[in-house]
Amino acid sequence: CYLFISGSHDLPEHASSMGYVTIHEMFHIFQISNYLGLTNNYDDELKISGKISGDGDEHKPYWMEGPAVYFSHLYYSRYVNDMSHFKNEMRNGLYSCYCSDGKPSIRERYLNGPKLYNVTWESDWAVGYQVGAWFIAYLINIHGEEKIFEFWYNTQTGKLFAENFEETFGKDYRTYVDEFENFIRNNNESAVM
Repeated sequence: CYLFISGSHDLPEHASSMGYVTIHEMFHIFQISNYLGLTNNYDDELKISGKISGDGDEHKPYWMEGPAVYFSHLYYSRYVNDMSHFKNEMRNGLYSCYCSDGKPSIRERYLNGPKLYNVTWESDWAVGYQVGAWFIAYLINIHGEEKIFEFWYNTQTGKLFAENFEETFGKDYRTYVDEFENFIRNNNESAVM
């Protein structure tokens, strides 16, 4: 139901994007399938998924989109046996502006903007998606890939995001975001990569 490929991905220079965009959308199907139908209240579903987290009730992209971005590039790169794609996408997702209008890099916008869990689609969707992917990379470096999947399987219990995150990763998400931000702030590109 959420899987689609838009016409923009048929351009020759975007041929590989059909692969990773498909994986991205399929990851959303996996995420949503674990909590869909647990409640009749849409806002409660969003609080289970982490789409509503942080301060306020605005929808935040980092926890839904970050894993989809990260795993789409990782799985695509593994499939085509070319990890340079993954490394390039991750590098561009932090150290480029991810735009064509001359904005500062994603890293600069993130470090000078709201906390990751307060970035909305409207405030800077690219920071939510791309820094969200880096946050997933950070967690995977500490806990391994399976912990990310464990979180999504645990949404089947109906636990809200904050409780599920802390039980899965051993710390609350705000603490982990602070630690992640310090890592990004205090390391050069080579160390981060």
